[in-house]
Amino acid sequence: MTESAVMKDAEAFIRTTRQFKARSVSLSIDDFGTGFSSLSYLRRFEFNHLKIDQSFIQDINRDPDNAMIALAVISLAHNLRMSVIAEGVESVAQLAFLRARGCDEMQGDLFSRPLPAAEFAALLGSGRALELPADPALPARTLLLVDDEAGILASLQRLFRREGYTVLAASNGAEALDLLAMHVVQVIISDAHLPVMDGSELLAKVRALYPDTVRMMLSGYTDLQAVTRAVNSGELYQFITKPWNDVKLVEAVRAGFRYHESRRAATHGVIQQFVPDGIQAVP
Repeated sequence: MTESAVMKDAEAFIRTTRQFKARSVSLSIDDFGTGFSSLSYLRRFEFNHLKIDQSFIQDINRDPDNAMIALAVISLAHNLRMSVIAEGVESVAQLAFLRARGCDEMQGDLFSRPLPAAEFAALLGSGRALELPADPALPARTLLLVDDEAGILASLQRLFRREGYTVLAASNGAEALDLLAMHVVQVIISDAHLPVMDGSELLAKVRALYPDTVRMMLSGYTDLQAVTRAVNSGELYQFITKPWNDVKLVEAVRAGFRYHESRRAATHGVIQQFVPDGIQAVP
């Protein structure tokens, strides 16, 4: 949806977005920053993404004013628990600039020109991927997945490797603790129901041994006892219900990495972005 279309009848649109959200439809607001809307509406709309208009992206790595506007939108969106999409990315320099500053997704001719449906389907089926430039300034993002079901573990690995993370996998708590001893892990997602050592026990040990690691739990409704123990003992940043929604799970993990990075920045004297308190449930 474009910003101008939303503002024609904001109250009616607020009601409509809530109905969409109830049906698990993900919504983006397009051309953000080019209309006349009030920022107060952002906290009332049920949007998942903000799209930065391409007019701010064209010379983002050369024009400080456009760069500051784009960075402000990225910060605003993240603080409202929304992801950010940059429109009109056409060069590797633009990609690198946005990627280093926390932009979640990008679109533009650098990836592909607009295609007819048949050609678009062929592109998706080709498995072609954009080669990302190496950037030593980017924070390391290592994700540890723990689940005793091989099929679920493989599915999660495929999902998160597309995000560019280093993905580690373990089938039980002992393997997970071994991997944590050998790798610096920023985010861990553990199933609640694990053999020998359940998810809440594992995450309690992770909290004691690696307090900076952001801890998340996957849980079916039958595992609420384990979730309750973990929540009550302060082991969790988030829990995610099974079966999960891929889009919401990806966004939850992105938020987890941002939370980790904001805490680390705060300890080094950098102003910490607002992070909502309390346990969050991701359906």
